[in-house]
Amino acid sequence: LELRGQGKTQESREVDIEGKDGNMVKVFYREMGQAVEGQAPVVCVHGVLDHSWSYREMMGMMAQDGIQSFALDMPGCGYSAWPQPGYEYDWSEEGVKQTLDRFLDAAGIQTPITLMVQGFVYGQYAMIWGQENPDKVQRIIVLNTPLQPGSKLPFELQQYQIPIVASFVAQDAMRAERFLEAGCAYAIESDTCDRYREPFLESMMPGLGVVDLMQKFDFDKTLAKGKSLVSKGNVPTLVAWATSDKYLTTEDAEAFCAETGAMFAPIQGQAGYLSTVDYAESTYGTVKTWCR
Repeated sequence: LELRGQGKTQESREVDIEGKDGNMVKVFYREMGQAVEGQAPVVCVHGVLDHSWSYREMMGMMAQDGIQSFALDMPGCGYSAWPQPGYEYDWSEEGVKQTLDRFLDAAGIQTPITLMVQGFVYGQYAMIWGQENPDKVQRIIVLNTPLQPGSKLPFELQQYQIPIVASFVAQDAMRAERFLEAGCAYAIESDTCDRYREPFLESMMPGLGVVDLMQKFDFDKTLAKGKSLVSKGNVPTLVAWATSDKYLTTEDAEAFCAETGAMFAPIQGQAGYLSTVDYAESTYGTVKTWCR
């Protein structure tokens, strides 16, 4: 109870969007900065077991530079609604892409946007959505996200796809913080760990949502689709890479860029899988020109 709602800071907003079969789903998001004519807003999408809290520090830097930014909690994550799997929300690629479309409309975000993505599953689906919607997305910034076919899905995520095992890992309230921290270059501060733990302590529904998401997720197919779309060059793409990632290799990211024409930019300093938490200043310094 002491943890509940502490991450709902002053930039917090909420909208309702349509989920499965007409069910309305609350989407929590953060908004910083003011709209500027001629300046595309930045919309940030997190990965699985993460939520918008990880973008807060970098969003503050963008606001100081006059860049408006938004970061949403996907349904089942953070402070968004925790829908019942199979009934109220569709945790498939198409369901996630519909969520992004409906979120832009409900939050009144002007398009085209600059899309920033990070992480497994949601980050991958969001990158695909961005490439498929050049009328809504003018450029894509990819922070550490699986890109190259042949990449490995961490065993911690594979466990959500294993019958019986999935029901046990869904109940592990500390799994999110352990997974995120294990990929980073540094230990994550305890207050931030509290934010990752909070939804899983309050309900089993976020864990069951991860199970539904992962059981519908085809890692190899998603990697191949993302690479094919980026290769077409419909939306310019920057891969900003933290080189101390424990899950994803710099060599794969460089190969992906060489083979697709995406731009590669290493993030300076020690930063790992969650570079916006490890080293927000350096991450923003790497992507700043692409945010404008």
